[in-house]
Amino acid sequence: MANIEKMVATILNKPHMCAHTSISNDLASAVYARNCPELLIPLLESQNDEILRTSIWIASELGQKSYPLLPFTNKLLTHHDAYIRYYALDCILASTQCIYTNTNGLYESIIKKIYACLSDPDENVREKATAIIEKFSSCSVAKADTV
Repeated sequence: MANIEKMVATILNKPHMCAHTSISNDLASAVYARNCPELLIPLLESQNDEILRTSIWIASELGQKSYPLLPFTNKLLTHHDAYIRYYALDCILASTQCIYTNTNGLYESIIKKIYACLSDPDENVREKATAIIEKFSSCSVAKADTV
């Protein structure tokens, strides 16, 4: 974990490192392997767009393991950068089953923001939002069929 914390500190102190080295890929691999997504929280709370772009991409690479990051991902759905909104949606898409079964009060907030993304100026963001709505719909139907 110390190595992950060191990489996070490096990115926070030197945001330009995100795009010019393999640190982003190394951090994504380490966080995935050790299943410690919470170590990305300082990056997801950054005010620096370069750091946010890196951290939300890493979170999206974690699949369902990104579920603990949803409170932070949810906040990024309204970010001014379409790249960040897109990958925030990608995190949500990967966690759809977890969201649907373990709402923890986030479900309503996330759904409202996803529906707002259906009108996003960026086509990729709109398409990702549509994919999530379709997946939520199929989860609803599947759950109803099992009752």
